[in-house]
Amino acid sequence: MDIVQLEKIKIGAGELVYVCGPTGGGKTTLLKRMRGLLGSRAGLVMQNPDSQIVNDRVYDELAFGLANQGKNSDEVRRRVAETAGYFGISRWINRDTASLSGGEKQLLAIASVMAMAPDVLLLDEPTAMLDPVTSDRVIDLVRRMNREYGITVLIAEHRPERLFSDADRIIWVDGEEIYCEGPADMAAFLAADTEKRAFLPAAAKLFADKVPLPLTVREAKGLYGGTEKGAGAADVCVSDGEPAADAADACDILKIKNLTFGYVRNLPPVLSGVDLTVKSGEIFALCGENGSGKTTLALLAAGALKPYSGSVKIDGHRVKTSGQDSAMLFQDVTCHFTSDEGVGRFAGRHPYDLSGGEQQLLALEIVLAKKPKLLILDEPTKGLDASEKERFALRLSELKESGMAILLVTHDIEFAADSADKMALLFAGELAFTGTPKEFCGGNIFYTTAKARIYRGK
Repeated sequence: MDIVQLEKIKIGAGELVYVCGPTGGGKTTLLKRMRGLLGSRAGLVMQNPDSQIVNDRVYDELAFGLANQGKNSDEVRRRVAETAGYFGISRWINRDTASLSGGEKQLLAIASVMAMAPDVLLLDEPTAMLDPVTSDRVIDLVRRMNREYGITVLIAEHRPERLFSDADRIIWVDGEEIYCEGPADMAAFLAADTEKRAFLPAAAKLFADKVPLPLTVREAKGLYGGTEKGAGAADVCVSDGEPAADAADACDILKIKNLTFGYVRNLPPVLSGVDLTVKSGEIFALCGENGSGKTTLALLAAGALKPYSGSVKIDGHRVKTSGQDSAMLFQDVTCHFTSDEGVGRFAGRHPYDLSGGEQQLLALEIVLAKKPKLLILDEPTKGLDASEKERFALRLSELKESGMAILLVTHDIEFAADSADKMALLFAGELAFTGTPKEFCGGNIFYTTAKARIYRGK
């Protein structure tokens, strides 16, 4: 039985549907239309969790929708307890929602919708702000909800590795063009020789000339992993790119020394004894799990926060105020919109009429107009399709060649591996490892690229 029919799209009850398409192509609009058609039967999790969370406390946020459904207090408490345990968020059930990291807010938004037991779950970029391990955990939860509980799921994602092969149906959305391409293997076969190839998993893009076409790391590794003789994970995990500026010519733009910081003085610090240097003409990618302190470190580098101890210097001068020779792209890009009209390619359009990815690109233009010595980017690729990421990478390369120092805070390991000169892993308030993308991805198991996983051990 079809649970919803919209134009050319028919979704069967209990299906897992992957929605793909370019940035600004209409994926969010499609999900919202589905929500409108289905009413209370569907739950929608939006791109930006800050636009969805309405309560000050985590418990209250989980209980909010249930109370609106007319549940009594005992039922609300039981459902909140069950949902918090299922999603693994019980440990911060009494925290203020404002204190959560972007990724934690995303988990809360998904859990709050699922607490209301919808028949259909609509997910718009649910892992965009999650670290790789948490992203896998969320997708696993989504699979379980679909397979074991029969919940129909439509999920829009720009990272096909985690979901493409499991989908019962692939939907392509590009403006007025909306159609189903059938099951994953058929959709991949049809897309392999077209512009849609960019939306396929890495395994399929690497071996697009093979039959059958591999869709997962396991399939690629088992069938074709040894094709490039002598290639190891560290040799193929990144694309060939321009080297960073010569060390003799580069100078230290951002220098953080023995930095310690916490939000509550009687609790353990968020960051402890951090040393970090970003040179002119260098892209430094900072990775780590949600809540590890990446955004906090970025805010300290930007001068928006003051450290307990240690120093933050930009171009040799101690940072005393926000914006001192630096500019930062915030996770919530709407913070940058002070005008009713966009700039550049978005001139004439209201910022809030843009898709999440387009808002990301507009905010970047606004930040770059400041021409800073240090550019700080917090999750800049969320909402961007593969083609937009390629253009963005080229833009960063141009800025790097101009001598700008770039601190990139990201969960997008694939993008960081292709773009950065150095990558670091933040753990327990300290930098656990710093090295080149080849050293970083080649030596990691979880924080690495699909290419590195395919070729590991070859």
